[in-house]
Amino acid sequence: MALTAAWMHGPSNMRLTEGLVSVLKEQRPEYLPALLANYREHGVFSTQSTGAVGGLVGLSNAKLGNSKTKFEGLCLLSVLVKDSSSDVFQQHSLSWLRSLQQVIQSQDPLPSVQLAVGVLQDLLQYSSQLPELAREVGLNSVLGILTSLLVLRSEVACECYGRLTRLGGVVERGGGGCRAEGWTNQLHCLLASANAILAKLYQGSESEGTTPSSCCSYNTDTELPAWLSNIHSVRLPVQQVLNLVCRALAVSSKSINVTGDGCVRLLVLPAIHKDTLQVLHALITALGSGLVQYSSVLQRLFSQTLSAWTPLPETSLGQQRAFSAVRVSLYRTLELWVRVGGASASVFQGSPTHSELLLAHLLGDITPGADSVRPSNSPQLRDLVSSKPCPKSRKPGLAVSGGGGASFQRKGDSLANQDTCLSALRALRQVILTSGSLLKEDIHIYILVI
Repeated sequence: MALTAAWMHGPSNMRLTEGLVSVLKEQRPEYLPALLANYREHGVFSTQSTGAVGGLVGLSNAKLGNSKTKFEGLCLLSVLVKDSSSDVFQQHSLSWLRSLQQVIQSQDPLPSVQLAVGVLQDLLQYSSQLPELAREVGLNSVLGILTSLLVLRSEVACECYGRLTRLGGVVERGGGGCRAEGWTNQLHCLLASANAILAKLYQGSESEGTTPSSCCSYNTDTELPAWLSNIHSVRLPVQQVLNLVCRALAVSSKSINVTGDGCVRLLVLPAIHKDTLQVLHALITALGSGLVQYSSVLQRLFSQTLSAWTPLPETSLGQQRAFSAVRVSLYRTLELWVRVGGASASVFQGSPTHSELLLAHLLGDITPGADSVRPSNSPQLRDLVSSKPCPKSRKPGLAVSGGGGASFQRKGDSLANQDTCLSALRALRQVILTSGSLLKEDIHIYILVI
């Protein structure tokens, strides 16, 4: 307690900590990220002696041991895990790990459990950077952590779960082969759960052609690249992951019957597709050019998904077009795929139909307004891009000319659709940088014109 008092009696630090604790007592978790960020901004730990930091560790432990102050203790622990030195972290990490597991397995309020999972995620991340600690946690704690996390249903828990493979731990005791096989089995379980969830969400909306085994014709596993800090390699079931992506993206708004709860399914469908594209983004990040053999599958996914989420023609200047979040996510994934796959990505060299569709969507989204682009001979471009010329009076102030030549002001956001435009530009730029010499001459001319 003497060390705790010494730390708390520093005038500035005392006021900062008192302010932190006073706000935390109000149980307002929505303020937590900003509050802790501001607390860390003051750099309290960098100016403290070993004894003073030890006092804060004791304060955190004391609060964690009291059900009435557990949330405050977790908040202090979150700062300790992030800002403590390697020596302090290594000294206390195992006891912190046990405390966090107790909170996660308890009947504490949801904000406390969610915060504990977030702190655990940071603790596992930092532990993986210290080889001896990573080995100890991996050998002795992984099974307990898995047990704790698998009973939770939260996005943070999933992110935390993903950190475990970096510790070199085991799901099955034994040699390296068993360890890798154990993690692969866990991934298969996650894929099975994801497919079960899709089956419920898409009930009555899937055609026979979108069954989990029909999207890809390959049947090979590919090793995770060296970025995994695991000592032992983990084999990734590429076909099964791609099957899941294909299945999730195959259902469009046209497939869903909006009677009953169908309207709710339609409501969340863009979010499902956006999350699925993030899965594909992660797969591309992990495997890089190892996915080149699936380039035709990816090309079809990109063009079909963009076509499924094509907004209506722009009817009002300065308004955000529909489905922009899905399109932005797709363009970012496309940009990554072309960057890692290079010319072998073949986004414009595969199926002519999908190539033209993909190019049409890219060109349609990089233009300031759909009515400012003149169509080419491509039927896909004519369908997506209006031939009406852009009014000369159009300016950032959103002044629009009426039929009699008079202008009037209308409400609007001059930056509307900027995110879609920029992401499409970046994707197209990457295509030109990596495989511009392979593009047809009329494509280059068209790009130059707009």
